[in-house]
Amino acid sequence: MKSTALLTAFLLAACGELVVPDTYEANRHIGPDGGTVSLERLTITIPRDTLSQGLTFRVETVYQGGLPFGALGPVYRVLPEKLPEDLAAAGLDLTYRFDMEELPPEVYFVELSLARLEGGFWIPLDAPEWDPVAGEVHGVSPVSGIFTLVHEPPQTP
Repeated sequence: MKSTALLTAFLLAACGELVVPDTYEANRHIGPDGGTVSLERLTITIPRDTLSQGLTFRVETVYQGGLPFGALGPVYRVLPEKLPEDLAAAGLDLTYRFDMEELPPEVYFVELSLARLEGGFWIPLDAPEWDPVAGEVHGVSPVSGIFTLVHEPPQTP
């Protein structure tokens, strides 16, 4: 029963049909001067001169408790759904804050990655960067979508 509920949640998230309470969102209009929008643990940074004109960004909390399979923390949806070409080329600069004490003991910070939900699976973003002192993992995505923190253990040959 529990796995059916998780699968349903994944399918709803992938289709963009989840209803999120208004209190779990952050909106910010960002122009050519760049800026940030943050909600809880996730920050999006748009560098100066990345956008040719202003755009409103929205971050929504999709899950906070009862996390979907594979998520190590809250799950966020980043909007707008379609990014302008200039921003898609540079990518969304995402930073996710974590607390090692909240993670399972077998997880090392270098095994953490930001991931985007795609087709019902968490796809880790390429080339994550970590700052264990600040408790942050950083990644860049060419598209918006649903993001979370995942454990990506080393691959054995």
